[in-house]
Amino acid sequence: EKNNQKFIKNLKRFSRLDTLEVELKKNERISVSGLQNLVGSFAKLYTLRRLEFSVNWKLNITDQTIQRLFKSITYLSNLRDLVINVPKCYNISDTGLKKGVKYLKNNKLQKLEVLQLNFKYCYQVTQEGVKVVGQAIEKLKTLRDLHLDFSLIGNMGDECICFLSHNIVKLSKLQSFSLNLAHSMVGNQGLRDISEK
Repeated sequence: EKNNQKFIKNLKRFSRLDTLEVELKKNERISVSGLQNLVGSFAKLYTLRRLEFSVNWKLNITDQTIQRLFKSITYLSNLRDLVINVPKCYNISDTGLKKGVKYLKNNKLQKLEVLQLNFKYCYQVTQEGVKVVGQAIEKLKTLRDLHLDFSLIGNMGDECICFLSHNIVKLSKLQSFSLNLAHSMVGNQGLRDISEK
């Protein structure tokens, strides 16, 4: 915990940092509060143009951590490229997504061009959480590239895909889009909705 605090304190000194990539894997020594402090420190890195935050299921990523991460991101007005990669984080739920992505709806990320979100195997996320993400993405008018992975999450079906495609079609600058729905309940109607948009 003491080393985590020292790292976070030093991270704040990088006031001109352009790119930050944080990848954390299988480390039981990192506590929930340590993770929350880490993602909270991102808010001070005003010059960031690219942020990648990747963790795996061995870390205790909670709804509060996701909420704090999204809140910190809204302070990064120069951000152009954002990657949030949290597969197999079983403690992330619709509640965390709803509270977190509400910060994206503020539309402070006026320069964001690339967004990649990976919530693969996050079993507590359902189509309600995905819909909230879709509503937030709709506000990111500068997006050129959008990559979403909601594979192997709960009860995602045609209604959700229709809702998501309705929001994404409003992104007039979008040039590249990928959506992973492996093992979902999407059927012909959902695929038809995507192709007709």
